Amino acid sequence: MKKFFTTILTILFLPELAFAQFDSTSVSSLITSAHGLINRTIIPLLISAAVLYTIYAVVVFIAETSDSQKKEEKKQQIFWAIIGLFVIVSIWGLVAIVGRTFGTFAGGSISVN
Repeated sequence: MKKFFTTILTILFLPELAFAQFDSTSVSSLITSAHGLINRTIIPLLISAAVLYTIYAVVVFIAETSDSQKKEEKKQQIFWAIIGLFVIVSIWGLVAIVGRTFGTFAGGSISVN
């Protein structure tokens, strides 16, 4: 498990280290780099996982025709998958609204004193 996380972290940070796109001594560039990593990698992965889980739950629900108890469980899975997707997207939208309001994201600048 430790090797898996090490591999994932290496894959995520290797391009930035290889191309030297951020100065490790500057806190501002580190914050900007973390923001880019979250916006371009982590959030799309979460949304993709939620969509794939929803599709999986729907396919299993459609394929399950015999047991009514299992159908109810699959309905609950579909319901919670849709709720989870809604929560992920709405929090992402709220963070974007707050960021644009205070000018820290979307073309704004982060000033660290």
